[in-house]
Amino acid sequence: MTRKIKTYEDLLEEEQRLTTQLSSYKELIKGDIAGIKDGLNPIKKAKDKVKNLFTREDKNSPAINFTLNFALDYIIRKILPNRTSVITKTLIPFVLKNYVSHLITDDQRKAISKSLHGLVAKVDGMIKKATSKKNQPAYDAAYTGHYEA
Repeated sequence: MTRKIKTYEDLLEEEQRLTTQLSSYKELIKGDIAGIKDGLNPIKKAKDKVKNLFTREDKNSPAINFTLNFALDYIIRKILPNRTSVITKTLIPFVLKNYVSHLITDDQRKAISKSLHGLVAKVDGMIKKATSKKNQPAYDAAYTGHYEA
């Protein structure tokens, strides 16, 4: 407050000035909070990385998880020597499998399952086609070794 308020118009002017000052302070505080959030972002990223080491991402796609586990077991057996401790042999695969499960995103999992579904459908169609040929009489005659005339 820079001057004394004597009239109603002075009061309205002071209210206008204080309202604009309040809005500028609010904007300043919002900027400070955004800066604090950006400053804490590396801590959040580190927390997420540590969380990835001890949790599995997706429990709904067992075929993909089985494939990942099988491949990682094979690779780990080739890399880790036989004379390592039991703790090392259990801890490293556990942490590595949990971390790798987070590398494949949900969209990638959906794409993989969609392509596998298409492959299974093609194989199923080929099997049905092969079995339908077996049911034809000409195939039966050729298979038994004699023809009917």
